[in-house]
Amino acid sequence: MKSFKAAVFKLKLSNKKQSILDTQMRLSERAYFNVLNKLSFHVDIMVELDKKGRKEALALIKKQAAPLVKSFPLSNGSKAAIIEEVTAQISSTVELKLIGQDAKLPSIEDRNNDYYSDGLQMLVNSIDVEQENQARDLMATKPYDGMPRPLSWYKTRQSDGAMILQDDKNRFFVYLNTHSSKSKFKDKTIIKNMANTRTGEAVSFASATGILVPLELSKKQQEEFIYKAQAKSYKVFKRANGYYLATSFEYDVEDVPVETFMGIDRGIHALASYAVTKDKTVIEKNIFDGLELKAYQQKHEARHKKQQKKGRVAKQKWRDYSDHMIHVVANNIVDAALKHKSQVVMEDLSNIANGHHHKRVKFARKTNFSRLLSRQQYQKLQQFLEYKLNCKGLPKPRFVHAAGTSITCNKCGHYDKENRKTQTEFKCTACQHVNNADLNAAANIAMKQHWLKTQYNKSKKQMNIKFADWLAVDLG
Repeated sequence: MKSFKAAVFKLKLSNKKQSILDTQMRLSERAYFNVLNKLSFHVDIMVELDKKGRKEALALIKKQAAPLVKSFPLSNGSKAAIIEEVTAQISSTVELKLIGQDAKLPSIEDRNNDYYSDGLQMLVNSIDVEQENQARDLMATKPYDGMPRPLSWYKTRQSDGAMILQDDKNRFFVYLNTHSSKSKFKDKTIIKNMANTRTGEAVSFASATGILVPLELSKKQQEEFIYKAQAKSYKVFKRANGYYLATSFEYDVEDVPVETFMGIDRGIHALASYAVTKDKTVIEKNIFDGLELKAYQQKHEARHKKQQKKGRVAKQKWRDYSDHMIHVVANNIVDAALKHKSQVVMEDLSNIANGHHHKRVKFARKTNFSRLLSRQQYQKLQQFLEYKLNCKGLPKPRFVHAAGTSITCNKCGHYDKENRKTQTEFKCTACQHVNNADLNAAANIAMKQHWLKTQYNKSKKQMNIKFADWLAVDLG
């Protein structure tokens, strides 16, 4: 199994190298938006295509982007990255439109808000390739305070990529293919007897289109990333206090055979609750309180709103606190899943997790509750679990429909709205079974996956028995 994690290293730059990166960032940004604008017509076309057609369209976009970016005075690495990022941006926009969101492509003129800083913070805190891509999209959509888009490289080689190198004094550097051979910055950079940390091979070469930059690495970063994984992609971005390199690393992880199901219910009073089931018996359960996070977020959102009314821009650094809490919850869930060798199962809450500011999925019920639900960072918990489970060799979460999980008795299968007495109390009106409402829902979520796996009739493409009836027959 392949697993990905991202690390961020600070760059030690001379004035000349800072000038090179600043210039190339500006050029790359203009090229990106120029190409994106010229190929934007593909979005409306792709929305009408099937999966195979969309795949073919993306291949066509790459072919059309290549000659468009060729005329810009950029390095080969920057040109290749722009082609990949334009294609990814169009694909992402199409996917959002397909699930009902009112999505649109970013524009270079759209500069009057603080989403760039949010994207920058997300990039620094990104923990997998998917989050890096989301951060990149956010930064590209909303440039802020004149800061340019980051520079990217998706290859580990001299001609059009980047590579992390180590010298004989155990110092670390990154080589970046930054400018074209016709650039005013053209100057020979000599790499001699250094080790490519991705392959372990010795490298020596001279380059007129790249720069060599020292990296600040902690011992922990060396042990966790450099010595254990292979660098796959590189991204240089600028902040007020300097320049940084965000690198995605690929790990080889042994698969863990699944023996149980772990259902996870997400809520307001409980940030997450889980129940581990084996042979439809709950063998472990736990609840993670969400009220503290809710109160903290409400307090700081009110402060943010007040500052906005006064014309100030709030950076919302309190989001780091939320991320920390969700990381802690995700770590506990993953530890339990590894202990029991569990397939994690979650409710499909894509409509809720899209957020109150997005268009609802077609035919979805309108509800003001979505603001609270999106505030609880549902999507972040899902993203954290996906990469954390993957790092341990466990499969990614599976998803089941949320309908009925909170009002169905896990003991007898009785389906009744009256079963849910309060936000936290569940008492079956049929068998009188009493349980915490969130733990009851978590057990149902786990058992729904078991039901789907064992009762689905492939030849008829339907279930042999309804979920509630299946619970009653097997557990009653």
